[in-house]
Amino acid sequence: MNPKHFYAPTPKKWRVIGDFALILLVTVQPMLDSMPVPEKAKWWIMFFTTIALVSFKFFTNTFKDAEVTK
Repeated sequence: MNPKHFYAPTPKKWRVIGDFALILLVTVQPMLDSMPVPEKAKWWIMFFTTIALVSFKFFTNTFKDAEVTK
């Protein structure tokens, strides 16, 4: 894992994991919205969940195949 590898081709395994994080975001948000917690707490939970999953998607782009060198 290296930030310099962000533009190198991402291995299929990590692309699938990153895409799953975005799909998970779409499926988890309605569940979070229906939680029986105060509205302000709900907003913060949704905010940090969104930030975490989108950040994870970008994080998976820092992996590269072993044969790609730059």
